[in-house]
Amino acid sequence: RGLPLAAYGDDQLDELAEWVRSDGVTRDEETMVDELREALGLTRRGVQTDAVLRNVVRRTSPQP
Repeated sequence: RGLPLAAYGDDQLDELAEWVRSDGVTRDEETMVDELREALGLTRRGVQTDAVLRNVVRRTSPQP
């Protein structure tokens, strides 16, 4: 927590997304991005950060 986003690998970010989802609460994409940002301790918003986090959410979302 508190490291720059680039310090985390894809696998770590994917695991974090799965951990956030493990409580069984249904979240929309924006809420999930916010939860990841909070869990990572990211305080700065930016287009690139949002894009990376959205990609994590999309690639780890349960498939229907």
